Formats: sequence, C-alpha cells, structure tokens
Amino acid sequence: MLKVTPAHDKADFEIGQRHKLAVIEVITANGHMNELAGADLNGLDRFKARKVAVEKATELGSLEKEDRTRTTSVSANAPTCRLNRV
Repeated sequence: MLKVTPAHDKADFEIGQRHKLAVIEVITANGHMNELAGADLNGLDRFKARKVAVEKATELGSLEKEDRTRTTSVSANAPTCRLNRV
C-alpha cells in the first residue's frame, strides 16, 4: 500500500498520471474527511484521520514505514504507508 495524493503533491500527481489514478477529494473545505475516505475516517479531522489510518495499517500488518520527511505548506508531517514502491 502506498499513500498517494495526486490532487495535493506534484510528485504524487505525476505518479497518479502515470498509473491513471482517479483524482478524488477526501477532505472537506473545513478539514474533515468525507465519505470517500471510508467509514473509519469519515467525519474525522484530517490530523486525527492520519493517526487512525496509521493505526489501521499497523493492525493489518501493512505498515512498512512512516515517512515524515515530506512536508508541504498545506499538510506537514503526513505519514506515508508503503508496502511496495511504485
């Protein structure tokens, strides 16, 4: 599993284009996750949702590493969950 945010980050946008990924918005204007984020994250503040997503990936044994080196002006310290590199 690789968290890719094509609508948010230039490098991720390029990955999304290369792999023909849909660009979907999962964060509302007020910073909460919407129904497209899934039942476990729907309605959560984006910062809480990141923590829950990491916890879920860890529980599933799917979290290889959490990369906090990528930051942007919109979203600092967003965890990246990786199993296979693209």
